[in-house]
Amino acid sequence: MLTFLLLGLAQAPAPPSDSVRLSEALAFARAHRGSVVSARAALDEARAGASEAKALPNPTATMTWDQSAPRRSVGVQQSFEWLLRRPGELGAAHARVDRSRSDLSGAERDLDREVRRAFFGAIAAGRVRELAAAQAIVADSLERIAARRLAAGDIPDAEHDRLQLERVLAQQALSHARADEGSAVLALARMMGWPDATPLAPLAGAMTDELDAATASTPNVDLIPTVRAALADSAAADAMAGSLSLGRIPLPTLEVTRQWDDPAEPGRTLWLVGASIPVPLFDRGGARVSGARARLRQATATLLEVRLDAREAVASAALQLREARTRAHLASDSLLPGAARLRARAARAYALGETGILPLLEALRTEREVVATALTDLLAFQDALATWYSLTGTTE
Repeated sequence: MLTFLLLGLAQAPAPPSDSVRLSEALAFARAHRGSVVSARAALDEARAGASEAKALPNPTATMTWDQSAPRRSVGVQQSFEWLLRRPGELGAAHARVDRSRSDLSGAERDLDREVRRAFFGAIAAGRVRELAAAQAIVADSLERIAARRLAAGDIPDAEHDRLQLERVLAQQALSHARADEGSAVLALARMMGWPDATPLAPLAGAMTDELDAATASTPNVDLIPTVRAALADSAAADAMAGSLSLGRIPLPTLEVTRQWDDPAEPGRTLWLVGASIPVPLFDRGGARVSGARARLRQATATLLEVRLDAREAVASAALQLREARTRAHLASDSLLPGAARLRARAARAYALGETGILPLLEALRTEREVVATALTDLLAFQDALATWYSLTGTTE
């Protein structure tokens, strides 16, 4: 019976109806974690800024009363100096929206990656606890068998004492495993933003989830959030440089004034139409344009470096995922069932009196080491898959 238990360590049992699946953990985290909520708010702010950039500037109205004639006047002034800058400023505002949108995508992908890691970390801790519980049952059974064999005079006291010690060590290992599993579940709850007052339901998943699933092809690096953000920064810098350059051209301010209440001409209204234009004698805006062009060069250089980093990250993630999948297959198909069979055979042989204690202890030690290695490889696969999904944008 224990053999079948250990053979299924890497497989998930049928999930209960009130269990938490990975897709549910991802959705809950996206709805409740502050990093994503803040990124959504930043996107809303950028959209508001774009709407503000579309608005035309308001005219300025003046009303005066003077003791000299004409005593009253009302005027309206409208500046046109914004007219040449508006396309560039509007382009920069839209680029900032793109930047905020890429930041939101990056925050969601980063959060998904961390939730995946925490989810499968908790699953792995549960499998370790299951192994420890199974080995504790085995150690307890073998200690009772040894006690009977000792009473019959078949084994020395030292062998019985060694199996008693093995039972205590198994109980200690089980205690450590329960504590580690509890910590892993708490870490997952924290990553999801789960409320403290509500216990997290049992997890529904297996370390071999998506082991044989097809993964997306190599993504276009320009779709990776960090590159998209750098592209948006470059576009915004280019738009602002163009806006400031055109803004150096002086445009007039139009003024229309209505005057009345002149005792010399009762009932008559006078109109005044004029214009003013800035004269760039002392400041022609060259320094501002030079600064904007320098920022554009910086943004372009940053975009180049970010693209290089993204290409390396994609190539490295593909390599790591491919090799991690190979190791995970070996762990799932060979290491875990092989270690369980080895331990089961050694326990059965000892119970039948066919071998001594040393082969049994060696089998128990080997199983612990092999299972630890196998679960590490399975967890590495899930970690590599989470990184790949973060780069390609694949979600549950």
